Amino acid sequence: MTDKKQKNRNMVFRIIILCAFIMGVRTIVNFITLMGGYEMLSSESLLDTAMGMTIDYGVLLFLSVAAFIASIISREYVDKKYFVTRTIALFVAIILTIYSLPAMTETTLVVSTRMSEFAFVKDVLTQDLLQYVVNRPHMYYTYMISVIILLVLSVTSVISMLKSNKIQYNN
Repeated sequence: MTDKKQKNRNMVFRIIILCAFIMGVRTIVNFITLMGGYEMLSSESLLDTAMGMTIDYGVLLFLSVAAFIASIISREYVDKKYFVTRTIALFVAIILTIYSLPAMTETTLVVSTRMSEFAFVKDVLTQDLLQYVVNRPHMYYTYMISVIILLVLSVTSVISMLKSNKIQYNN
C-alpha cells in the first residue's frame, strides 16, 4: 500500500476523531442546558434541547465507532504503541458512551411524554422513567468521560499532524 494512501487514511481518522469530540461537547452543552435551566425553557425549547441532545449523542456514538474502524484501517502509518493505545482508548470510549444510552434516550422520552396530551400515558410513563433516571445519575456522566478521552485523542492527533506538516515543509 502506498504511503500517500496510508497518510490519507490517517487524516480521515484525525477528522473523524475531531468531529466526534465536537459532537460530544455539543451533547454536554445540551445536557447542561436541559438539566440546569429546564424551568426557564418553553415546552418547545425543552423538547428541542432534549431531542438535540439525543441526536448529538447518537452522532457521537456513530463517529466513535467510525474512528475505531478508521484507527484499525490506518494502523500501518502510525507507531505500534500509539496504535494500540489509541485503539484501546477508543474502545473504552465506545463502551462508556454505550453505557449512557438508556439515560440519554429516556431523558428525551420523559420530556416528550411530559408534553403529551394523554394524561394517563404521561403519568405512568414519566413516573417509571424518572425513577429509573433518578436512581442511576452516573449513567449521564460516563459518556462525559468518553468525551474527555476523545479530547486527548483529538489533541494528540492535531499535534502529530502539525509536527508531520512541519517536517514536510522543512524538507
